[in-house]
Amino acid sequence: MLVTSPFYYNTLRNTSVAFGNLFNEIYIEQNGVNIKVPLQYLSKEKFVTRTLYRPDLSDESVKVETTLPAMGFELTDIQYDSQRKLNKMNKIQNEENSMFNRVPYVANFVLYIATRKMDESFRIVEQILPYFTPELIVKVKDKSDFNISSNIPFTLSGTDMEVISDGDFEERRSILWTLSFNCKIYFYPDIKNSSVIRRTDVTILNGNTDTPLEQVLTEVDPFDSLSTDDYGINTQINDL
Repeated sequence: MLVTSPFYYNTLRNTSVAFGNLFNEIYIEQNGVNIKVPLQYLSKEKFVTRTLYRPDLSDESVKVETTLPAMGFELTDIQYDSQRKLNKMNKIQNEENSMFNRVPYVANFVLYIATRKMDESFRIVEQILPYFTPELIVKVKDKSDFNISSNIPFTLSGTDMEVISDGDFEERRSILWTLSFNCKIYFYPDIKNSSVIRRTDVTILNGNTDTPLEQVLTEVDPFDSLSTDDYGINTQINDL
């Protein structure tokens, strides 16, 4: 088996929250009033259906039409990042536990922006693009119990704009922007309990006769010290 017990570190959830927070405070002016552009986690199909197309007013289940402008985002896929490959046998350790090295991946996100007016879409996009050159660094705490934080670069990899008409050309139209991003993240394996070595006893042998020559004893001082403490090493060598 890969693991002996289930584990979950919220890696993708925390990354999604960090990405969404980048666009959670965008405002535009409408009729002299600054309004906040709502942001939702939605797939493109649901976002388009809820925001761009007028609902059937004869349907009693439909009460109101979604107000534009609006934004939505989603995690589309993840891929292993071989360019950042680490030695998988190296270990990450704290005072009590250890784990094998973290594994690099690239996560891809898409941000959707929908408006009724072209000028409104320009206002939103211009509040986003200047901060990506083409990447924006966000510090995320990966593993608090191991005191590990990562500077995650969110990179703007593509932009696309399309005009969607709700029927004939003369009828209502909507503007849809699609901004593509990728970010470099790490996944962590399960945690293993590990004991701290405070004493060693090494016997040196004659290579030809296997006769014991010396005994080397080492011990941490103070003996109950942790790796983060100020401690020394006492060494005693005995002839055999």
